[in-house]
Amino acid sequence: MELSLFLAKLIGVYLIVVCGVLLVRKKDIGLLIGLSKHPEVIYLSGLIDVFFGLLIVLVHNVWAMDFRAIITVMGWVLLLRGVWRMLSPESISRMVEKYRALRSILVPAMVVAVLVGAYLAYVGFTG
Repeated sequence: MELSLFLAKLIGVYLIVVCGVLLVRKKDIGLLIGLSKHPEVIYLSGLIDVFFGLLIVLVHNVWAMDFRAIITVMGWVLLLRGVWRMLSPESISRMVEKYRALRSILVPAMVVAVLVGAYLAYVGFTG
C-alpha cells in the first residue's frame, strides 16, 4: 500500500501542476498541438510513454475498487498510447491536424485531470 500512496502523491501532484498550468496558460495548449506536426516528437513522446507506462504496470498492476485502479489504468493507458505513438507517429500527426478544431474539449479534459489529480493527491497525503 505504501507504493500505491507514493504513486497517488506523485501522479496527483503531477496532474494538478501540469494541467493546472495549462488551464492558466491556455495558449500553451496550442504549442503542444503544434508539436504534433512533427512525427519525430510523437515518436519520442511514445518512447517516454512506454517507459513510464511499463514502470507503473510492472510495479503497480493492482486492480482494486479504489484509487489504486486509477493508477493502474493510467499505467496501461500510457503503455498502450506509447506503443501506438511509436507504431504510427505519422497517422497521429495527421489525426491531430484533422481534429484540431476539437481543441475546445481539451479545457474540460484538463479540469477533469486536475480533479483526478486532486483526488489522488488527497488519498496519497491522507492515507
